[in-house]
Amino acid sequence: MSGEKEKLEKIKRIDLKLVLNDVARPILHVNFLNMYDVVTGVTKREGEKKDSAKYKEAKRKADQWYGLLSVLIKRAERTTSNI
Repeated sequence: MSGEKEKLEKIKRIDLKLVLNDVARPILHVNFLNMYDVVTGVTKREGEKKDSAKYKEAKRKADQWYGLLSVLIKRAERTTSNI
């Protein structure tokens, strides 16, 4: 083993980015984990480790919503193509 220290990756945000059919507001970010105070712009904490319960729950929720939205989009595309 060398003298290098192992660097642990810490996650500060988990967002789901949605592209909408709206010229005024074409992109919407749905936040599931945020270590920043949006009012002050200050970091609340240094981040979550990937093995933490908070990170795992936020990732699970983001993945679940991504999957659900993907299914709904595919169904809508099939319905539209059959018209």
